[in-house]
Amino acid sequence: MGLFDRMTSVFRHRAKPEDGRDADELMSASLERSEALLATLERSIADVTAGRMRLDIQVEQLTGTAAALEHHAKEALQAGREDLARQALTRRAGVQGQIDQVAAQRAALVAEQDKMTLTQAKLEARIAAFRTQKDTIQAQYSAAEAQVKVGEAVTGLSEDMAEMGAAAAKAEDDLQNMQARAEAIDELIASGSLEDVTAGDAAPASAPAGGNVDAELERLKAEIGGGTGTARTGGAS
Repeated sequence: MGLFDRMTSVFRHRAKPEDGRDADELMSASLERSEALLATLERSIADVTAGRMRLDIQVEQLTGTAAALEHHAKEALQAGREDLARQALTRRAGVQGQIDQVAAQRAALVAEQDKMTLTQAKLEARIAAFRTQKDTIQAQYSAAEAQVKVGEAVTGLSEDMAEMGAAAAKAEDDLQNMQARAEAIDELIASGSLEDVTAGDAAPASAPAGGNVDAELERLKAEIGGGTGTARTGGAS
């Protein structure tokens, strides 16, 4: 198992969501874990890159040493010192072995670095997509919540409108009843029914008044008639 595989296993173990949290908290926690994993991955890639660069330097130094030993061997042969040339070539063989080991380590680091870089790109894309999804879900949730509030307000308004409608219907019924009574009274007045009743009630009071007038009128006539007769009698004598 490589470094990245071990690191991923640790983060997957820690990434188990806790119970009792809502969807937004779970998504936020998942996003934070993914971002933390990405940060750790970036640091690991930087460490691998630094290690590869150190191996590159080491290979370069060992390659220079091997080239120098080969040059010494040539010079020894030219000088007729085969023994020195053999020693130089023996040392060069040992250096070449180190170069091969370092090169193998470097190749393993490069492969690990390539794998981690690819994983980094995938993880960045996943985080970006997840963040977009999270924002979209939050926006949809906010819209749904606002819609619920509007629905609740409309429901309350509907109840108020129902009560207002009932009150208006009752007021209209009362108005129609009052108008019906007014029309009935108008019909009674137009037909004279109310006037006949009023006249019947006033007759007993007016009868004595009319009788008194007639009696007074007859009395005055009698007085005038009596006075006239007396005057005529005195004139004749």
